[in-house]
Amino acid sequence: MENIYKVKTQLEEAARFANSSILGHDRLAVILMDNLVEIQLGRQMHFRFRTEFLNDYKVLKYPLDKRQEILGKHDRLLKACFEEGIITSHERAMISFCHDIRNRVYHKGDDHSLLIRIALSTLYEIILNRQPEWRGGTDIIGVPISMDGTPIDMEHPFTKHRKKELGSKAYETGSKEDWLDFVQHNFKSLNKDQSPSKLLSEFIVGGVEHLKSALKFATERTKKKLSFDEVLLNYSFKIKHKDELQRLREMQDKKKAKTEVNQLFKVYKQNYRPISEKRIDSFKKIGEELPNLPSGEALEKYMSIRTDFFLVIDSFVLAAQESHKAIMDRVDEHMKKVERKKKSKT
Repeated sequence: MENIYKVKTQLEEAARFANSSILGHDRLAVILMDNLVEIQLGRQMHFRFRTEFLNDYKVLKYPLDKRQEILGKHDRLLKACFEEGIITSHERAMISFCHDIRNRVYHKGDDHSLLIRIALSTLYEIILNRQPEWRGGTDIIGVPISMDGTPIDMEHPFTKHRKKELGSKAYETGSKEDWLDFVQHNFKSLNKDQSPSKLLSEFIVGGVEHLKSALKFATERTKKKLSFDEVLLNYSFKIKHKDELQRLREMQDKKKAKTEVNQLFKVYKQNYRPISEKRIDSFKKIGEELPNLPSGEALEKYMSIRTDFFLVIDSFVLAAQESHKAIMDRVDEHMKKVERKKKSKT
């Protein structure tokens, strides 16, 4: 009963943030919901560990070092849960995607607002489908007893309220019906939100339009017009070696720094894998197909293009930003010349 109370309290808080219109609350909801899924999956694996000990297995499938690895590393936990049939391959991809968003939110404090919505919608779908089965995360519903032997009331306030509302139709505490009612009743905004598939489609199609605009600016509004591949080669290099290039820029020995940059670029160019400009149209086509797919399949499709998708977008956005800066610098220089001429005449 205590575990049920704790899980419901965490979900209630997550729902409060998810339903809020206050900036940043959606990120807190992602952190709480992702954490709950991780905890519940860990508890499901604990059942498997315990079964081995209860049956006195001679050869343990999960010895101590493997148990520690599963419970200490998120990707190992998902792999084990998939192999045990606790989650499907699609759910594994969905949870992995959401955990990646959660990590960027938790450790860096930022991410694309639409990706946050996708993560929330995906986590809601997982919790809605699995929480009635996971319940309190244990197969035992114990009743807490006080020192004098009397039961301690650990029933969640929501459950009490719903029992009064539903009357004879009230569900047994901790039952599948109880959990389904709890999740649906609390996450009102996510009930009405678009599916992860539709939101992913919106994100990709919107990203392609942004990319096309940046591409046009980066390849046309420069002193020397560059090809698609030239821009991608040069700016993907800047993105992938950002930290190293920053270190070299800060070196006192500028001659040595330039030599090292040239050598770094030479190695990068040798291993560079070109991406065709036609790939942009394939991104858009995939994005337009996603609304017709289940969430898990849509996320797997997105994950299959994500690396190239972001590399191309980030490269051309950076190129466009530098082109814009170069244009503004030339404008500033021209205005300074005009000002100097005016002063010389006076």
